[in-house]
Amino acid sequence: YRQQWAEAFRRLCRGVLSRVPDGDPLVARWADHIRTFVAGFPTGAEVFRGTVLADAVATWMVGVTVFHTADHHSFGNIPLGLAPLRLRIPPPDIADPGPLDLDAIVRPEDWLRRQLAHEMFFAPVVVFPLSRVRYDFDDHGSTEAVRSFWDDVAKLDARWADSPFPTSERIAASIQY
Repeated sequence: YRQQWAEAFRRLCRGVLSRVPDGDPLVARWADHIRTFVAGFPTGAEVFRGTVLADAVATWMVGVTVFHTADHHSFGNIPLGLAPLRLRIPPPDIADPGPLDLDAIVRPEDWLRRQLAHEMFFAPVVVFPLSRVRYDFDDHGSTEAVRSFWDDVAKLDARWADSPFPTSERIAASIQY
């Protein structure tokens, strides 16, 4: 699922970003800036080698859309009583603390906090779906790349329609949870 969506975004970005001039100073500065925050990100010189720029942008795009939604979708579908959350107690300060009494460390307020966290942060709530995004490019090559992307999306939606994985109508257009 993730690999197929990543490939669709890579094809889109390779088609659209192939028109960025080699050595564009703004893109080089952008890459150098991002590199200071993201280990392994290409430098301003490296970003123009082959498909590095398009692959970097595609990785970000698929990450904030499909992958982020899939994470919420997967975790949000775990029954509330089975979702792994941390216990709010300090670790034991002795080598053998004995048996753990769960009733002694879980309070009624903890269940409320779990329900609120699930509804507010974990369960998928799509404000604006990927299916409604429109990429507006003027040149013919980019327009064709966008058209091919939407063909890929339609194929992916059909491929995954009967699975538990979200389709483009249930994938967030960006991080919006």
